[in-house]
Amino acid sequence: MIRTTLFAPLLLVAVAVAVSVTFLGCGNFEDVTTVIDLRTVAIKAAKPEIQIDLNQPDAPYSATLTALVMDPAGAGRPVSYEVIACPRELDTVTAATGRAGAICKPYDPNSAEVDRSVPVTAAGGPAMTAPGAGPEHQIVLPDFAFPRDLLERALMLDPFAALGFPSAIIFQLTISAGAESETAIKRVVFSIPPAGHPDQPPNANPEITQVVSYRERDAAGMPIDEQPLPPADPTMPEPPPVLMVPLGRSVWIEPRGAAAESYYTPVLTRGSMPSIIVEQIPRETLRFAFFASAGKFAPPTTSTEPLPIFGPTERIHLESRYTAPAVMPENPQVTFWIVARDERGGTSWSRRTLLLVNPP
Repeated sequence: MIRTTLFAPLLLVAVAVAVSVTFLGCGNFEDVTTVIDLRTVAIKAAKPEIQIDLNQPDAPYSATLTALVMDPAGAGRPVSYEVIACPRELDTVTAATGRAGAICKPYDPNSAEVDRSVPVTAAGGPAMTAPGAGPEHQIVLPDFAFPRDLLERALMLDPFAALGFPSAIIFQLTISAGAESETAIKRVVFSIPPAGHPDQPPNANPEITQVVSYRERDAAGMPIDEQPLPPADPTMPEPPPVLMVPLGRSVWIEPRGAAAESYYTPVLTRGSMPSIIVEQIPRETLRFAFFASAGKFAPPTTSTEPLPIFGPTERIHLESRYTAPAVMPENPQVTFWIVARDERGGTSWSRRTLLLVNPP
């Protein structure tokens, strides 16, 4: 059977990791997980999946987007951002990583093309963050009401939409500050409940409810003396860290609590005369990406998808190993973020801090 849908997960975790390393940012990064230049780390939608009500064809639909933008070298400068939306299809890799350069065409109010873009930021032009608000910006885009014309064009461009498969609207965020600029994308999925499951709820963002650290693992890969890390408050300029890591040393960081939902989705059967059936996905695949203001994580991403070489009873390792820099940075307090993504457009992130100390 073939899942011809935006819900399709990547088949190989190794491929997903390699692609994430390739596409997770622009600029001269020391490591893909070390944020030193202007970067959009993630974008989330308050409604990652919007269900279409077939009984109310004129019902309004809207979504609120939030972007996590980092500008560590900007010294508090304002960041310019511009957002457009367009009806475009995405390959699975781009949908999973949000990285493939510009997807939407530039906004042109006089364009008659079916895949033309529409403005999201005011007047179709750039907006600015407040001066002094960096280095971490959480840019909240006001509730965007999807124009009916945009939805109709998205359905026209998607050959499977008329068969009941989900479609998507693409949001394209372009940020710039000084000589730096970057483009990231976010998809919002539109769907109808699959046949036989009219009460299926729309997808929810996977939320990390706990982050733990531990310095060692036992022979079975289980944590030893784990320590919970409380959330860091981004409104506090110097939130108190509870984890101290000596320079050059490592510690495991593990996200927990994100729910892998079960859902039903249409699929195409294989063969010369394929048909559409509804398949249950017992647990969606969740992926976690790690970022830090200093130091690095390895691996850069983890997943709930078991590796092919392990059996289904093996422990799934969601942890990544953080290694502190060898030289003390200007700010010994390190902020790190874990971004959680599911296979249906859901995204969220969790923020923590640690303190770098000199080795004993």
